[in-house]
Amino acid sequence: MDNIMLVLATLVAVAILLWSAWVTLSYYNQWASNKNDVTLFDVMWSATRSTILLCLVLNLVSK
Repeated sequence: MDNIMLVLATLVAVAILLWSAWVTLSYYNQWASNKNDVTLFDVMWSATRSTILLCLVLNLVSK
């Protein structure tokens, strides 16, 4: 049962990390091309959120 939970937690962690990376890179792409009203603050805030989320998820998975 523990192995199933670990696999499930790992899959969720990977999905969250991929989503966070996609959002951050989308913000960066919009900021770099000046398509929308995305500012450098939005890009940095998204990267910070992704980093914090990564730390939390890895902390939970490692326990």
